[in-house]
Amino acid sequence: LVYDDIEVEKRRIEEFFNTIPNNIIQPATKFPDTHWEAIEAIILLGKDMLSLINSNPVLAYIIINANKINPSIRLLNDAEVLKKMILTKQKRVLDRCGFPETNQMVKIFSKIDPKFIRVNELICLRNLLMINAELKERILNILSYAITINRNLLRLVIYNSPLLQLISNNIVYELATSESFIEHLIKIKQLYLNSKRWQLTAPKVMTLSSINKTFENQLLAVEKKRQKENSFPQPPLEDNFYITAICQESDLIFWSKRQGNCIRSYTSSIKSRQKYFYKVIFEKEEATLELILGKRQIRKGNLLGISNTGVSLALNQMVDQWVMECKMKKKKVAVTKLSD
Repeated sequence: LVYDDIEVEKRRIEEFFNTIPNNIIQPATKFPDTHWEAIEAIILLGKDMLSLINSNPVLAYIIINANKINPSIRLLNDAEVLKKMILTKQKRVLDRCGFPETNQMVKIFSKIDPKFIRVNELICLRNLLMINAELKERILNILSYAITINRNLLRLVIYNSPLLQLISNNIVYELATSESFIEHLIKIKQLYLNSKRWQLTAPKVMTLSSINKTFENQLLAVEKKRQKENSFPQPPLEDNFYITAICQESDLIFWSKRQGNCIRSYTSSIKSRQKYFYKVIFEKEEATLELILGKRQIRKGNLLGISNTGVSLALNQMVDQWVMECKMKKKKVAVTKLSD
């Protein structure tokens, strides 16, 4: 009976779609995650929305998802005002969603294929452009001078923006079109994270072909510092852009004083692999993370800000996500080793 109900519902949906004109259905299919919203916007705004979908589909996508990008507004409630914006002041649409109100931004979005973009990525991009003026100008410069903006370039700019300080614009474009994009990205990310963890000057990547040699040289510098300093055992979980393992006693003392906490008294617990501590810097907020190490599991201990104060919900969620992803990654590695 349940199966029959599902089949009936499927037929009803198909019959409903058959009543929608083809000139509405086809443009809506450009946005695989917002079909219904796209159909609603096309019906509401008519030929003006259809024209925008053809000329700048990502800007159209922003309009369709405006209330998700900026929940404080509902652009589609004011159809006549929006129609005028589409025709004469498209940059005003961007401003109402929190993006720079510039023709430059309109042109940037016109270079992106809508199949490469999602609402959460647009929100991440918007937030990046609000962090600081220097990063904003670098990102806008990269995107403005790109001939096309492909998936790799978006991934680099949106999710790996700290790496931009290691590479020139020419290397950015070369990397985005490389068949070995993932391999190169992993190496450049490791160069950056090693520099943070061991307090080394981050090396500049001059060419993609030089990445391996640059990485080897950095590992030699890390090993020299490891032998010279009073280093702790290998960190249990890998760093990310916001969370950095404290690998040396001198760094533990420095961070303990900076944060006004007592983690410098846990040196013996770290060396005996009972605990490990990480520096957390996220959106100008600083904190200290404690990991408690058992024989078979790693669990999150205290996560506290300066002078052992509480941390924001955003920082706490970011750390929880990182712990979960690292644990899943370790499990996959373990399963792979067993299968081998």
